[in-house]
Amino acid sequence: MTHYKVCLAIILVFCTTAVFGAERNIYTWTDERGNLHVTDEPPPSSAKVKDVETYRDQTPEEVKSVERTLQQREARRQAEELQADVAEAQRRAAEAAEAAVSATERAQALTREAQEYVRRFGNTPERRKQFKYKIQAKKDVALAAQDAALEARALADQAKLEAQQLQKVAEEAANQRTARTEDELRLDE
Repeated sequence: MTHYKVCLAIILVFCTTAVFGAERNIYTWTDERGNLHVTDEPPPSSAKVKDVETYRDQTPEEVKSVERTLQQREARRQAEELQADVAEAQRRAAEAAEAAVSATERAQALTREAQEYVRRFGNTPERRKQFKYKIQAKKDVALAAQDAALEARALADQAKLEAQQLQKVAEEAANQRTARTEDELRLDE
């Protein structure tokens, strides 16, 4: 609770100095009871002074400069965050592409295995009848793997598209920042 009072006192002192004067000293001191005070008036001689700050009002140019610096920092932070998002999207797209390749290779291997099984055990009508359930099971596994590969490729394509769209957004944002910076430089001249 006292922390909030101290913060409030500091804010009030800064506000009053901004209104009443261009340059003032701000005193932080403790009285005999241990209470912390922040004032723009010198403390009594019995007080224990902790800090004396000189406060000077900022000129409009300094305020604009600080605001511009803060805006530039925020723009850089947003650009870095967007680039991190692009990198993450590209990483996910690469992983999805690898998963699609792996699923496709697995589907091809299972399809070859099913074809080999049919060739070995289904070469005559009697053998086809005898091994029809095993042949069908091999075909079903191969078809399921092919479906999984198609789905993996679709996911990889979607992830790649999302990464490209995010990259485009990042490039557009960078172009806007560049244009805004150029406009600010022209205004400063």
